[in-house]
Amino acid sequence: MTPNPAPNRTCANSRAGPVSSTLAIMRIEGRDYRVTIATDVDRDSMQWECYLVDCNSETLVFEIVRFDGKKEWSFLQHVEAVPLALVEYAVRHARTELEPFFNG
Repeated sequence: MTPNPAPNRTCANSRAGPVSSTLAIMRIEGRDYRVTIATDVDRDSMQWECYLVDCNSETLVFEIVRFDGKKEWSFLQHVEAVPLALVEYAVRHARTELEPFFNG
């Protein structure tokens, strides 16, 4: 299954303007997800974060984390069930979009 772009949607309390760290908004199994890249100086890491989006809230579903200091990758799941199509999409894209380990 290939994720489809999320349809244009207007919510009463949605934010105006783009979010600069957003990589993709997609629809998988009838639900909208947003992917962002984030950095965490305290963890010496970069995260590929996936949020479930609806008109009232966003919920962090999982993170794929590149720990530069330890030179390792982790999958941190924050909800009980995640659609397999979403996990497959993440695995294909996270390593490329987070780039190689930082040696600095």
